[in-house]
Amino acid sequence: MDDSSPLDLRLRSLLSDADLSAKQVGGAVYDVCIPAGLREWVVNVRMTEAWVSLRTFVLSVPESAPVRARLLEAALLANGRTSLTKFSLGADNALSLELEYRQEHLDSAVLRNLVCLAVKVGEAEYPRLFRIATGESALDQLESAFNRAES
Repeated sequence: MDDSSPLDLRLRSLLSDADLSAKQVGGAVYDVCIPAGLREWVVNVRMTEAWVSLRTFVLSVPESAPVRARLLEAALLANGRTSLTKFSLGADNALSLELEYRQEHLDSAVLRNLVCLAVKVGEAEYPRLFRIATGESALDQLESAFNRAES
C-alpha cells in the first residue's frame, strides 16, 4: 500500500527519522512492532490534520461479569495514574492503550518517545491486568517460560 498524501509522507518521514521500523496499513496509518518483556507490542500510529493517535492492543476482556468488572476497574485506576495514555474498551471486547498528541508539535524524537511511552505503560500494567483476566497461574507460567528462554 502506498499513499503519497502529504500526511502519509510526513508520518513516513517521522517514523524513518525516529528509527522505527513500520508497516503501512492504510493512508497515514502504520504499525510499529516493539519487542519487550513478555510480549511484542504492535503500536498503531495514525496521523490526521490535527492529531497523531497511537493505539496498542493489550488483551481481550473476558465475558465473565465478575472478572470483567475487576479488569475494567483496574484499567480505570491505571488511567488515573497516567496523563497521556488511557485504556479503552472497544466494541470487540479488546482492551487497548491509547494516546493522542497534537500533530503540530510532533517531530521524530517526540514520536519515538510517544511509541516508547505506550510500550512502557503497557509493559507496566500488563502483568496485573493479565493476572486479573486469566488468573495468577497463567502469567506465572508465561514468565517462567520467558525466564528459561533468557537463560
